[in-house]
Amino acid sequence: MNKELIEKIENKVNNIAILDKDPFILESCKNLYRALLVVAENENPPINDISNILNDTNKTI
Repeated sequence: MNKELIEKIENKVNNIAILDKDPFILESCKNLYRALLVVAENENPPINDISNILNDTNKTI
């Protein structure tokens, strides 16, 4: 991945609100969000709304 994409993903990850304070839960949620953002970015054409990924029962990550 290029540096610009990584920065874009990390900026989005840093702006999500996770209600749990457990460090393991926090990092797990961030990692899942990162994975979803990477999938969205690599779709052709790129997906702007992550809910499109979550609602697609045929999507494989």
